[in-house]
Amino acid sequence: MKISNICITALLVVLTAHALQAADKTTWQTDWESHNGDDGFTTECRVHSTDIKQCIFTTTTNTPIAALANAVTDVNKFTEWAESVAVSQRLPEFESGEESVVYTEYSFSGAYDRFAVTRYDTEQFDEEQRIRVSFKTIDKPGLNPDLRLVRFPLMVGHWEFTALNNGQTKIKHKSFTLPGGSVQKTLSYFYNIAYVDASYDTIRNLIEFANSQPYIDSQWAWKPKAQKDENKNAAIANMTDDNG
Repeated sequence: MKISNICITALLVVLTAHALQAADKTTWQTDWESHNGDDGFTTECRVHSTDIKQCIFTTTTNTPIAALANAVTDVNKFTEWAESVAVSQRLPEFESGEESVVYTEYSFSGAYDRFAVTRYDTEQFDEEQRIRVSFKTIDKPGLNPDLRLVRFPLMVGHWEFTALNNGQTKIKHKSFTLPGGSVQKTLSYFYNIAYVDASYDTIRNLIEFANSQPYIDSQWAWKPKAQKDENKNAAIANMTDDNG
């Protein structure tokens, strides 16, 4: 490679890095900051350009990792433990591979109710005894919810469970939701308070739910590496097909 080409390549890398940093500063008004959370929780939050918070909630529990992971991936039961979820219905006709696609409706006091269609993907890290369930809203045609419902423009994040050496399980929940409508435009302060409080309640509810049957006595089917690689390749192929 010629010296001039090397210089141009290096310059492009530097410019790209600066552009990404600038975009991140534009997207987020603040860096991650510790939040005065409830007892037993470590909480960090940052503020989006829309004034909406994104937070990471961390706690530990005596509930087994398998019980927590199996409870979270039982998507039709979200109404049993997730705060504000009024309807939860799996949509297998929109799924591919091992993902789950879920239609949910949310009920809020003082605001229009919301709905979302969300894809859930599960990853596991055997050596670390860690399971991550990621979620992100998607646009799917053919759904005709009540016209009084407002679609969530964005819901993204993950649940992460790690088995600790002392027999406990660490729970890490990261989430970011743009509520849309007048709530996002004028009521962000009150929405942020409700979002943080609801997250604490949701995590507590999940722990209680996971301690019930059949979850508390369930096992997690850890996949061998060959199977995980096959699933990963299939997921990449699906992404390629989606992007044309």
